[in-house]
Amino acid sequence: MKHRKIFCILLAFCMMLIWMPSYTAFAVEADLTETAVDGEENVNYVGLIKSKSSSISAGLNKITLNCQTICNGVMAQVGFKEMYIQRSSNGTSGWYFFKFIGEDVVTNRRSYSISGAEHTVVGGYYCRVYMKHYAKNSAGTTEYSESYSNVVWVPAS
Repeated sequence: MKHRKIFCILLAFCMMLIWMPSYTAFAVEADLTETAVDGEENVNYVGLIKSKSSSISAGLNKITLNCQTICNGVMAQVGFKEMYIQRSSNGTSGWYFFKFIGEDVVTNRRSYSISGAEHTVVGGYYCRVYMKHYAKNSAGTTEYSESYSNVVWVPAS
């Protein structure tokens, strides 16, 4: 009887170990793909941002980023927030936030550009960059506008 009780406890523990990691992995995957919605959106359009662009190119285990935010006048702050490299195995779905790049904001400018910023990534995946273009005027009004770069295949070395 004692051995049966120990066996049942061990069996229950093993089942819990098997079930928990698969449940956790599913939850993380769902959270990441739900936040990586394709398309572009003005998060809070107020007319500060005139135009925006972002593009990447690929090399062996790296991407090179070019992006720009142009405003309708001189802003107290202009730049980029929440910049992430995303990767996918097929280039069309299942995008994961792979690496946080950071944010880059300058003061008292009408526009801001990043040109030729290289970032190391794992080759053998499709990559793109997600970011929020950002502007804040002297009155404290802010505008964020999301964008996704083009998709590139990153070869592995």
